[in-house]
Amino acid sequence: MDTLFALMVEMKKINHNAWLWWIAIASLSVGISIFILLRPADYDVEVQQYRSMALIASLLITGLCIIIGTRGRWFGKGL
Repeated sequence: MDTLFALMVEMKKINHNAWLWWIAIASLSVGISIFILLRPADYDVEVQQYRSMALIASLLITGLCIIIGTRGRWFGKGL
């Protein structure tokens, strides 16, 4: 009976960092979509800069969300 109760308690734990994972997925999706959709027909420096900035910004946001979401594994549970 104790193991069943422990299992039920474990299943009810809420992941408080789930929203960070959703932001990371959405940011990466938007950044890659912008990078693909802004492909110019001929070479344009300004469009290339926008594409690069969109991709870099989405990668930075995704990286920060993943680091913050997994901070308990890296820095301990107290943070």
